[in-house]
Amino acid sequence: MRKLQVFFVLGAIALALTLVWSVSVLIPPVLVGVVFAYVFRPLKAKFHFSWLPHEVGVFLAFGFILIASTLVFFKVKSFLPSEKEKIELKIRLDYRLHKKYSEIFIDTQSSFLSSIGKEIAPAFQSVSSLLEITPYEQDKVEKFRLSHLKKKQRISDRYYEYYMANQRRRNVEQIYREPSAVLTFDENGEMKAVQTEEKINPDKAKEKEQSSQLLYLLSLWMLAPLVFIFLIFDNGQIRRFLVKLVPNSYFELTLTLIDRLDEAIGLYLRGTAMECLLVALSTFIGSLVIGLPFSAAVLLSMVCGALNAVPFLGPMLGGLALLSYALIAEDIHPLLPFLTLDHLPVAALIVAGTVQVLDNIFFAPVVLGRAVSLHPLVVILSLSASSLLFGVVGVVLTIPTVVVVKTIVHTLITQLKAYRLI
Repeated sequence: MRKLQVFFVLGAIALALTLVWSVSVLIPPVLVGVVFAYVFRPLKAKFHFSWLPHEVGVFLAFGFILIASTLVFFKVKSFLPSEKEKIELKIRLDYRLHKKYSEIFIDTQSSFLSSIGKEIAPAFQSVSSLLEITPYEQDKVEKFRLSHLKKKQRISDRYYEYYMANQRRRNVEQIYREPSAVLTFDENGEMKAVQTEEKINPDKAKEKEQSSQLLYLLSLWMLAPLVFIFLIFDNGQIRRFLVKLVPNSYFELTLTLIDRLDEAIGLYLRGTAMECLLVALSTFIGSLVIGLPFSAAVLLSMVCGALNAVPFLGPMLGGLALLSYALIAEDIHPLLPFLTLDHLPVAALIVAGTVQVLDNIFFAPVVLGRAVSLHPLVVILSLSASSLLFGVVGVVLTIPTVVVVKTIVHTLITQLKAYRLI
């Protein structure tokens, strides 16, 4: 009879999984809402008092987060570039990226590099379009060139030359109107256009389809804050409701499963946050050693730390961010006297590699060892499947989902054997 009950429970679980799979498009936003609610829960518990209504405690916790976020924002804002510095960075990125692209993929004698340049040309042009100076920014550039401004408030002559070169290149682009053409300079310094593939006419129907798809995704992801709000204001009603559905013979098993899930998720989230913090700190120190400006080191370390939460892909993107800045950097003050601008890209790769070695050998095993003891093959297969099914969000949520599934399966098997139900 007990075995029949076990099979009934397993069948119910299989049916529930089938129903969930039928609405799998809702899984990513729901999981994001659940994760944020779980992260928020310890703070909510700090404001829980027996004499205070639960809703008031939640609002106090929200108020604390709002005040803390405001203080952190203004603290971080002091390290962020000003409006003039943002425009200068945009101009420099646009100029240097095109120059590096031309040197590596256009003005090369290697057919291999030339073919790679043709393949990545559409992606490169997409990045280039994002760096285009808007009319508002053009007016700002001219205002920052006024002579009555102080030296620190004016755009330097070097960046203004970059700006004029970018504008000349974009004027030629308007003439050619070739989305796949890459503009470079010949030996005499004259601008030329290099065609990388056949001309592609814009498709208005495709643009409308992309707009409707964007609206659909926005409406879908509205579920995340709704799930977060409902879970935050929940005062144990959901847990009590689920426990009541469980037969008395499985009551202790259910409580054990809930407690172990709570412990595993808490260990994973706290461990991931600590690991990302250590990666960010290591990247910051390495960036200062190779001579990157303080503000750039702060921003790059924050980016690398946040991206490290995404397995495999995140560290690669963080290293790419370091390398990209190293390719366009112009003013460095390295602590190592032999380091020059020519060596900076290699130094940036060494920093990124060293941080990942520290992460894989020390940070991850020590901080995440208790929560994520997964075989690398399981992680790789899970990441591949989730990326195909749910995209980037699936990659981010893969490891916590696998941890939850592993905890459920391990606890069920252990407890069912202990109660001699299987």
